[in-house]
Amino acid sequence: HGLASQVAGSKEPALSLSATSAPRLQRSQSGPDTLSKSLFDLMYAELYTALRSQIQAATKKLGEIEAIMDEYGTVSTASSPSRPLVAVTSLSMTSQIQDSSSSQEYLDGENYIYRILRLLYLVSWSKNCQKLLSSPKWISILIAGISVSGLGVQRRTMRLLRKLLINVDPSQVVAYVPSLFTSRLDILDSEIPLSDDDINNQVNDDAQGDDRVSSADHIVTYFLEAATVTLPLPRVSSDKKVSSMLEFLQQKGTSESLAADSIVVLRILLGIPAWRKVIS
Repeated sequence: HGLASQVAGSKEPALSLSATSAPRLQRSQSGPDTLSKSLFDLMYAELYTALRSQIQAATKKLGEIEAIMDEYGTVSTASSPSRPLVAVTSLSMTSQIQDSSSSQEYLDGENYIYRILRLLYLVSWSKNCQKLLSSPKWISILIAGISVSGLGVQRRTMRLLRKLLINVDPSQVVAYVPSLFTSRLDILDSEIPLSDDDINNQVNDDAQGDDRVSSADHIVTYFLEAATVTLPLPRVSSDKKVSSMLEFLQQKGTSESLAADSIVVLRILLGIPAWRKVIS
């Protein structure tokens, strides 16, 4: 990562030598455009492994939230303007969930993912790197990690996605993007990192022959869902998956940031004619 970061940030021009100057070692051309596809494949494999661990931990927490919901029930707030949170004993829920996982391991994973994303963001201004990072596997895994990550990783991921999406034609985007409120395990269900072909197969299986809804549509729907996670609900959702995800995001302290960043993404995409057609 350190070497790649140095290459990514290098903009030093080549030295100009005259015929009478003494021989000197000359530095080869460097910069993001010189980074190979194999290096990006390596970073993808590392990010896939790290995010898979995060998603598995988040799935376990969501299961615990649902179990506590079943035990304590929910509070009906049909006449209340505030968001209905699922547990009557929120302090009890919080303590049980925190005790059931290793906070240190979670933070270590977050720091590792953040370093990878930081490097990717540094090179994302390069057209060559944008093309590599806009492939089906990259877009899919980046979106998959948004809801399960901590604040720093979430915001860095959103910044990177914003930079990639504004530079890609929505009609050419291919990504597997299920609803925010569904499990992410089906995206990273293999110990071996998924390839672009694997993602294409998932997209085709999900479409079931109906090509009226594109990957760009799913991406916009995802951000629209994310933009609503802090809105007051008229009643407790009958969908336990929705309620548990809302509670999960609130306890992680990322719901407000997720909503705000999603609105920023949608506003920026709305300013791009090709994406405006998708959003409208």
